[in-house]
Amino acid sequence: MRTETCEECEKKIGEHEPAFVFRGRIICEKCNKHLRTELLKGQEEQDKGYQDKRASFQTTDKKWLEKVLECYRDKRPFELTDDAGIGITAEDLRAAINLIKKLKETGALTWREICQILTGLGISCVGIWLIMVAVADPEPTSKLGTLLVGGVLLILTGGLGMLRALGQRWRVVGKRGQTVFAVEPD
Repeated sequence: MRTETCEECEKKIGEHEPAFVFRGRIICEKCNKHLRTELLKGQEEQDKGYQDKRASFQTTDKKWLEKVLECYRDKRPFELTDDAGIGITAEDLRAAINLIKKLKETGALTWREICQILTGLGISCVGIWLIMVAVADPEPTSKLGTLLVGGVLLILTGGLGMLRALGQRWRVVGKRGQTVFAVEPD
């Protein structure tokens, strides 16, 4: 039987001891545990740093909705301040489609503006039409065939990822008199 040598600590690995491969190197069991623990610890610190870098937006910014929808699409947490007094609530931020519906209902955005933003994010005309149907019709099953055909077209045109992001549920925490909201993927 051939014995191996750990490339980390240079210890001989016996016949009946397991040998591991870590990043293309042969290592012993002790080094494997140590290196993998360090790797996980580094990933946790990196994730924590990512979470601490929460994007912050104000509704007085002209491109705030586009930036917020990008966060929904990319599953990045963000903080939104309703300093324009639109009347956004925590429920409006639980899903991107709810936010779009709220902005349409309050007159803060026209369909044309909504279409321009969604097109900029990569949704085709079919996707925009499906969103309009979802906002206008509380019971979308009445148009199931049309929605299925539209879904196939979305898959083929690449807009499915953004539409999926519009419907995801998010955790929302209100701050400072319910005008500032912390929004995170659920």
